[in-house]
Amino acid sequence: MIGVALVLWLLQLADVSRVLADILVVNPFFITVAGVSFVVASLFVALAFYMPLKKIYVKASVKNAILASFGGQLLSDVTPARSGYFLTPFILNRIDQTPVEYSMLGVVATGAMNLLIKAALSVIALIYFMNTISLAPAVVNALLIGIFLLFLGGIGLLTFMRGRVYHILARFTRIPIIGRFIAKVAEMMDLFQKETQKIGSTLISTAFLLLLSIIANASALYFISRALQTGSSTFLDFALIVPLISTLNYIPITLAGLGVQETGYVALLTLLGASLNKAVAFSLMNRLLFTFTDTIGLPSLIKVGITQVFDRINVNTKIREGKIEESRKISSLKRKRGRQWGLHPKTVYILLPCYNEEENLKELVAEISRKCESLNYKIVAVDDGSKDATYSVLCCLSRTYPLVVLRHEENRGLHEALRTLLLWVDENTDDSDYVILMDSDLTHSPEYIPQMIRACEEQGADIVISSRFVEGWRHINVSFHSSLLSKGLRLFTKLMLRLPVEDVSSGYRCIRSAAIKRMIKTYGPDGIIESKGFDVQLEILFKLFMKGAKIAEIPFTLNYSKKKGKSKLKLTKTVLGYVRTILRLKSLQGDKSISMGGISKHDTQRDLESEGN
Repeated sequence: MIGVALVLWLLQLADVSRVLADILVVNPFFITVAGVSFVVASLFVALAFYMPLKKIYVKASVKNAILASFGGQLLSDVTPARSGYFLTPFILNRIDQTPVEYSMLGVVATGAMNLLIKAALSVIALIYFMNTISLAPAVVNALLIGIFLLFLGGIGLLTFMRGRVYHILARFTRIPIIGRFIAKVAEMMDLFQKETQKIGSTLISTAFLLLLSIIANASALYFISRALQTGSSTFLDFALIVPLISTLNYIPITLAGLGVQETGYVALLTLLGASLNKAVAFSLMNRLLFTFTDTIGLPSLIKVGITQVFDRINVNTKIREGKIEESRKISSLKRKRGRQWGLHPKTVYILLPCYNEEENLKELVAEISRKCESLNYKIVAVDDGSKDATYSVLCCLSRTYPLVVLRHEENRGLHEALRTLLLWVDENTDDSDYVILMDSDLTHSPEYIPQMIRACEEQGADIVISSRFVEGWRHINVSFHSSLLSKGLRLFTKLMLRLPVEDVSSGYRCIRSAAIKRMIKTYGPDGIIESKGFDVQLEILFKLFMKGAKIAEIPFTLNYSKKKGKSKLKLTKTVLGYVRTILRLKSLQGDKSISMGGISKHDTQRDLESEGN
């Protein structure tokens, strides 16, 4: 309302009929050139946004980044302080699934450079105009305040980008209602702090593109002036007017500086010699033209659905009472179904060690959600210093699914990822809860999770292994050397360690939380895992068995057809690691310890025959 009131006030000061007449008789050629200049300016802003994004997310598409940027710029035309541009990451995410956190870092980096450049140029502009026209002290003071706010905003965005206040925000994450939002902001700032150093080399090119955008905007203003014949203002005048007037765009009392910006243009142009009517016509034509050219972003907003963009922001926020009640009903229904199916009502924790799994996680987590709808489950994933967007994908998924995200800043290996997860279980679960260990590369189908839990309940087992070597198992697209390795290790392990288990190297298991806690209490946080490769699965199984864990196995299908990305298995290194671990465990075993564990009856022909004898 304030913006509209200011525009009406300007029209009242001028002759409305003369203003409209000036607008209607504009030179079409100059207006067209001005419109093209505005489009070019917006394109330079989009490319400036794309530069840091491409550095931290190599899969970023320049076409989609430009489309999203135009959509964000259109939203900025109708939001206070042009804040709508911060929706650009959500638009891009809806277009091609680019992680919001990475896009937001691009927006923040571009915004910070934009504000600082305009603040510096505004100082130059103010000095220039103070020496060429008579500016009232009140106007000078108002402009100085605007310049200071631009500078403060740029510094604030740089601070936000570098994540310097992450630890401060983290203290407020437990505040009711807003704590979840603060946690997401703190999480995003933590990511910013880790990724900012990567985009340092792009800041110069980003700044250059933003300067080109200012020049293009100045060209648009110059040709609007020519179209309306406002006076003798030069291109240099408009090149300096652009950053100076931008100090008024970010005042949050109106939509994109509506009214305030127009007042600034009228004041400067009349001081430069334009008539009041021409100055008002110029300000209105400028507003209409840059808003019209920004409608290039309308197709991207229509494509993704603007309501879906806002839904994406609030996707996991159940603030309204109705949504909370609905969530409670769903949880109650899941527990009821679990009891009907003979499943345990306690929480099932699904542990996912992740390294460079960005291509697999979305499908895997969605599949877990579908297969475990009858369970009270929670996913706990650790990103082990991935070089791709694994961490960002996990953060995005955590807004939709019950997912806890842990992170190693550097790659430590599978053994350390599993140690982190097991220690988390020790600190955060009850003895009666279940823990699922599985791979994150889609080779382990989540459909076996309810089956393993049911086997734990029915057979009284502490560990249930999804086994490749009991009746009913299958392999799909498993390489010959992987299959040979598994069979060879199985025979060698049974010979050396006498573990009553068919599949000692399967990483797909259900374990009672109490068994994990007993193991950690006995061996300590550092002693639970000493292996440094895939042999860690054998070591964990062995130590659980040594603490009296009863083991059962169910058949499952190991499916490599869905696996994306390169295999992390190094054959020679893996074989040597297993041999060293088996010899080390043999030395710890002794003759009596084998009786400490137990094995349930397998649903296989071998065991049926054994029972018959």
